[in-house]
Amino acid sequence: MPVVATSTEPVAVVETATTTPEVVVITAAGGGGWVSGVSPADPPVQDIATSTADIVIATSTEDTATSTTELIVATAPEPEITYADPVVINEIAWMGTRAQPNDEWIELYNKTGHDIDLTGWTLESRTKALAISLQGTIKARGYFFLERTASTTTNRIEDMMYTGALNNSGPDANLYLKQGTTTIDAVNFGNWPFGDNGQKRTMERVSPYATSTLYYNWKTYSESFMAPFAKDAEGNDILGTPGAQNSVAGFYTPTGDIIENAIWYSAHSPYYVPAPITVREGATLTIEPGVTVKFAPGTPYGGALNVRGVLDAQGAAAKPIIFTSFRDDAADGVDSNQDGSTSTPASADWMNINFYATTTPSVMRHAEVKYGGQGTNYNPNGWYPSYTGAVGIYGARPEITDTVFEANHAIALYLKDAAYPILRNNSIRNTVVPTHNGAGPGGFGIRLADASATADIVGNTFENNTIAISSDSASDMPLVVRDNIFLNNQKNGEFNGYANFNLDNSGNRDANSKGGFSIQVFVSNGQSKTVKADSMPYIIGSLFEVSSGGALTVEPGAIFKFARPNPNSSIAPAVMRGTLTARGTASAPIVFTGIADDSDGYDSNYADRQPIPGDWENIQFIGASSSDSILEYVHIRYGGQGNNLCPYAYFGGPCMEYKGAVLVDGASPTFTHMTFDHNLAVSIYLDGATQSTIQNSSLLNTIPGTTGPHNDAVAGYGISIGAESLPTLTDNAYSGNVEDVVYR
Repeated sequence: MPVVATSTEPVAVVETATTTPEVVVITAAGGGGWVSGVSPADPPVQDIATSTADIVIATSTEDTATSTTELIVATAPEPEITYADPVVINEIAWMGTRAQPNDEWIELYNKTGHDIDLTGWTLESRTKALAISLQGTIKARGYFFLERTASTTTNRIEDMMYTGALNNSGPDANLYLKQGTTTIDAVNFGNWPFGDNGQKRTMERVSPYATSTLYYNWKTYSESFMAPFAKDAEGNDILGTPGAQNSVAGFYTPTGDIIENAIWYSAHSPYYVPAPITVREGATLTIEPGVTVKFAPGTPYGGALNVRGVLDAQGAAAKPIIFTSFRDDAADGVDSNQDGSTSTPASADWMNINFYATTTPSVMRHAEVKYGGQGTNYNPNGWYPSYTGAVGIYGARPEITDTVFEANHAIALYLKDAAYPILRNNSIRNTVVPTHNGAGPGGFGIRLADASATADIVGNTFENNTIAISSDSASDMPLVVRDNIFLNNQKNGEFNGYANFNLDNSGNRDANSKGGFSIQVFVSNGQSKTVKADSMPYIIGSLFEVSSGGALTVEPGAIFKFARPNPNSSIAPAVMRGTLTARGTASAPIVFTGIADDSDGYDSNYADRQPIPGDWENIQFIGASSSDSILEYVHIRYGGQGNNLCPYAYFGGPCMEYKGAVLVDGASPTFTHMTFDHNLAVSIYLDGATQSTIQNSSLLNTIPGTTGPHNDAVAGYGISIGAESLPTLTDNAYSGNVEDVVYR
């Protein structure tokens, strides 16, 4: 039966004249590096590349007596990494064993993919009180095990014996690995900072790929991570890992700022960032697919990555690049902080990744960003932290795509200072609301923090955030928000563009048909703005105004729902002192209605309350400067909320004044093919010297208002015309009103 081999590599087809099916096994060099999974019971591993090889089996047998086709599929070898320190000091038993303190041993590790002849190499202390001339070969990605004086130091097979002693303290409590006169690696802290002389536990290197000069790249052997498997001369357990992977093997630690081009390899993963580091201007940091970067917790500052050069972090769907907390064992299966399940990751465990303006945009693709967003002045018991996102973007234009933002603190992405990122096909979810004193609002998916910031926000999914997109953007470059999906957010979007509202949106939808986009619109003199139609409604709270000399166009199909910005405030009217052009179509009318009106399929107030006449105030056309306004195929529902002119009257109030769902005062806009339905008291209120045209429109079901202490019914008019008003009324339809047209 044929077996299909899947690979992205070229396939070699070999024809053979045999009827016997063959299974071809090809061993390809593994990724190399610090590979987990060495069994303590195994013999010393001399070649990690072999023991962790990728095995590919492929065969295809033709069911004939004359031929068999073999498919030979081989993975492409990873490029060889060049190291300045190809061999490193990996483990030091400076304390000896329980059988004999003088039974010291040393372990080296070969990081490369090829064997290395150690002829001409030495191990020595600073004063050369200990001087070992190395002999033999250290295997590719293998260990070289040295025992002092006798091979009975341990029951493991040594690669070499040596004479001389490691001093436990003083000027020779150090070790240098040299090739000729060149120092390749060194351990020199002035003492042995790890290892236990009392219990005879060894000093182990955390990562052979991180420098030996970093204090936190060394730890003491722990049987919690690897059980003892070797014996000393008296049969006691060796509390170390001679000739095998260290018990504390974990992470690569960058040594500081990145000042020239650098690569973080998957073979070296995970990487540990203990404090803020910077990719300097002119430098590019490339991160390979599959790398996990773990940032240290810390107060007031945890780990962070500041990008003033270029970050090229392009993972793959099956091998994402992960930026997470040092406590996140689940990210890569590595308990990097070596505390078992004692600690768990949480939002604000680390600071953030910051992008600053650069000539070459950074790229983050197929990545995960989790548990970040610590911010500055962070203190769980303190006041006024400043949150700037798990990713902060300042005047930069990074491209961030296909990336998951999960469980970050306060803000997932923070944009400021003319930032203009491309944010596409990301998942932004579960942003945590801060609860510290003075923390302010939070739970933002994306926060555009000033007027100069903008972005392309396209094809993303926002889930379980307080506010998915919060924007103060008022840039000349439009804020593009298209084809995003929203799910279980308290608010899908709030856009406060004010005098430079510039939103280019379409195709956005809430998966549960909840909420909408809260917008504030202000068009000033000389400006011309457009409100786009979208799949979700707009929610109007505190500001919808066109100044004299300004022009606002509304696309067909746009829906506006008016709501109180907070429970204790009133609903502001939409005020037109300039020109409003709202031309819908018969199939895509423009709608102005109340927040409880779910007839568009969206439950925008997240409640079962039915809409009622007077749920919002009105649209006002004030002065001759608004006379060029035209409304066509526009539906206006549930408006007409009155104003109490005597709110403090004890006996005579309330003194209600109703001025229509549409108020025209001294202006002459045109209304055609309009539908007014279920408005309170008055649908259209004409006042002053207006010569409006109202034609081919329907004025339906205008409900009387109430006033006075006994709630006396008033009005219920389709159109109320003032003494100075001279409207043109043509071919309109009326139904369900107390009176269709009245003259005051």
